[in-house]
Amino acid sequence: MADSVYLHSPELRKRAHGLIDAAADGALVSVRDAKESRTTQQNRTLHMWFGEIARQQADLDATEVKGMCHRRWGLTIKLRCPRFAWIWERSGAHLPYEKQCKLLASGVLNVSSSMTVDELSEYMDAMSRHFRSDGIHLTDPELRKYQGEAA
Repeated sequence: MADSVYLHSPELRKRAHGLIDAAADGALVSVRDAKESRTTQQNRTLHMWFGEIARQQADLDATEVKGMCHRRWGLTIKLRCPRFAWIWERSGAHLPYEKQCKLLASGVLNVSSSMTVDELSEYMDAMSRHFRSDGIHLTDPELRKYQGEAA
């Protein structure tokens, strides 16, 4: 069982305590600042962009685009973290470019999934600038939030 509780009120704190009290021995409890994690909207937009880029560049699929983007922009951001840099140096740094892209797209090293909101914004801004300058149409995330309100 996996459950998340945002601590916005005394009632929600009480619910979190109840979940901990009901958890089996050996369960894992993790507390983190929700503001630091990438948002669901960022994640949806990022993966939508991978698909949009792939459709407009017929020789690539979304997974290949993801690997290339992770290699070009995500890796630069993640290497600021000493722990990630240590792992990268021992796992993928010496691979040929194509294999690096495949490794980074696989999810094994948690590139975008472990980014903060600010890191993922930086990554997506760089992607957006690059692909839009190449004439690739990317859905504007600001417009997407209004589309949800209109539905």
